[in-house]
Amino acid sequence: MHMNRQCSECGFTFDREAGYWTGAMFVSSFLPMLLVGPVWAILVFTGQNIWLAFAITFILLMILIPVTFRYSRAIWLHTDYRLDAPQRKIE
Repeated sequence: MHMNRQCSECGFTFDREAGYWTGAMFVSSFLPMLLVGPVWAILVFTGQNIWLAFAITFILLMILIPVTFRYSRAIWLHTDYRLDAPQRKIE
């Protein structure tokens, strides 16, 4: 996946030190679970076979994890930017 090195608007650097994206990996795992959790609950509480519910949610997770990975990086960068925004130089 291609990612720009800097924001063209504000100059915020996207390229980070080693280990920076560890938090994004947690977000990447949590985000699909939020999306698939309700599907699993509906399947289980409507009386579907538990193994069928696990199979369907597993397949959905395998599809959603790569799709949401880029969004998880964006969420992680946005959180970092909000908590520790670069200071602009006053000229």
